Amino acid sequence: MAALTQSMPGTLNVTLPPVSDEPLGDSTLSKNKVYFTIFAGRKRYLSILKKHLDILLENNVITEVHLWDYVRNPDDAIYIQELNKENPRYVYIKPTKGMPAWNEYYQFYTNANYAPDDIVIKCDDDVVYLDTDQMCKFLNEIKPNGLYYPNIVNNDVCAYVQTKYGVHNLVDDKDIAAGYCDSTVPITGWGNGWYKRFDKAAAVHKDFLENTQNYRVHAPTFPWKGRISINMFGARFQSIKQYFDIFIRMGANDDEAFFSVNLYKHVPEASNHIVPFVNVVHFGFGPQNVAELDKQYLEKYAAIL
Repeated sequence: MAALTQSMPGTLNVTLPPVSDEPLGDSTLSKNKVYFTIFAGRKRYLSILKKHLDILLENNVITEVHLWDYVRNPDDAIYIQELNKENPRYVYIKPTKGMPAWNEYYQFYTNANYAPDDIVIKCDDDVVYLDTDQMCKFLNEIKPNGLYYPNIVNNDVCAYVQTKYGVHNLVDDKDIAAGYCDSTVPITGWGNGWYKRFDKAAAVHKDFLENTQNYRVHAPTFPWKGRISINMFGARFQSIKQYFDIFIRMGANDDEAFFSVNLYKHVPEASNHIVPFVNVVHFGFGPQNVAELDKQYLEKYAAIL
C-alpha cells in the first residue's frame, strides 16, 4: 500500500506511512521506570481505567500510577485516596500551592529527580480503554525529543488518521479547518468541531466496541504537525523536564495548545508522533453530551475486562 498523502493549500499537508507487512514495535519490557500520571479523577471513569492499569502494574509494564487530586466531587477524592491505601503503587498527590489550572502538576515533574530515560505518561481520567497487550510496544516507541501519542479513539486528529487508513469514514477532508497546522485551532475547527459532536463520539464508540481489532493500524510511528488533543501522551523524562519547564516559565495556561503546537516554536527539534498500532479510548469531551454517552456506552467499556 502506497503512502497516504493529503494536501490542502493552507490547511493540511501530511504524509502517512503505508500499512506494513513487517512486524511493528518492540514488546520487550522496558528497563526504565514508567510513571503513569492522571488528572484524577471521576470514579465512574477511573474505576474502568483502573482495571487496565492493574494489569500493567502486575506485569511491571508501568512502575507507578500518580493520581492528581483535581476532583470536583468529594466522593471522587475519597475514591482515589482509597486506591492509594489499597495499593501504594497508586500514588495520591493533592495540589496545595493554589497555582492556576494544572500548573502544579507541570511544576512537580519539572522538579522531579527521575532518570533521563524514564518515561512519563500523561493521561486524562476518562480514558476507559488501554491496549494492554500493546503497551510495551507503545513505551518502546518513545524516543527523546518529542511527545508520543497512541492511536486515540474519540480524538479528532486520530479520527482523521483512522479515516485515512480505512478504519471508518467519520472525518472528511472538507471537515479540516482553514489554517490548521499554522495556528492552535483544532483540526476540525471551533464552530462545529469534533469535540462538540455527540454524533461523532457515539459513532466512533459504537464502531470501536464492535470492531476493536480494526483500530490497530499496522503502520509505523509517524510525526504530526498541528494541534492534537492531549488525552494521552508519553515522553522521556529528559524531554518532560524541559517541556514542562518551558510551559511554566512562559506562564502559559492552555496546555493543549502549548504542548501540541506552541512548544515546537521553542524546541524546533521536537515534534508530535502518533503510534498507530496501539489504541486507547478517550471517552468524552464535555460538549459532546457526556451524560448521554455515559448511558449508552460506559457499561460496555466496563465489561471489556
